[in-house]
Amino acid sequence: MNKISLAAVAVAALTASPLAAESVAGVDADGNGTFSLEELQVAYPELTAEVFVQIDTDLSP
Repeated sequence: MNKISLAAVAVAALTASPLAAESVAGVDADGNGTFSLEELQVAYPELTAEVFVQIDTDLSP
């Protein structure tokens, strides 16, 4: 899967609806309300650090 497609899938899964949010709620292993690369890789094993940086809205430019 190419990076653009994987990023789109990850973003869609995290923001699409409350139902989708519930499906990844268990991924927040430390319960801090955010998703780390390692936590997301549990749900999306193909997620790379490069794609994570592209979709992470908390990273400053």
